[in-house]
Amino acid sequence: MNLISISSPMKMLAFLNPVLILLCAIPGYLTAADPLPSWNDGPAKTAIIEFVESLTMDGSPKFIEEADRIATFDNDGCLWCENPMPFQLAYTMDAVKEKVAANPKLKDDPMVQAGLKGDFGTLLADGTRGCCSSQRSRTRE
Repeated sequence: MNLISISSPMKMLAFLNPVLILLCAIPGYLTAADPLPSWNDGPAKTAIIEFVESLTMDGSPKFIEEADRIATFDNDGCLWCENPMPFQLAYTMDAVKEKVAANPKLKDDPMVQAGLKGDFGTLLADGTRGCCSSQRSRTRE
């Protein structure tokens, strides 16, 4: 015995439309409960959520009016320190080390050698040419 009898495509669409709308709404509803769904549960996540709630919950002693709230973000939403070097540069240096480990031939490039030694003076001495020379040599091969 069929619980649902759908005899035409139009009737099938009429039946499926609300079901599809409901299914599309469920993921948003489920994630809305967690303001930081990509974060692992732990003290840092809890502290951030509690801090923001204390500033945004009407009636809280720390409440800040919406018009007076300012948030500052850098790149992916995190505040990155700039010293002793920007994280982007630290990441790049780590990536160069990994690439050299996978392909030792890259060590022949003087700019890669400078990067591995931490010789930023050499890398920056001629503007952006040092940063881009390895990329250009790879595209020619």
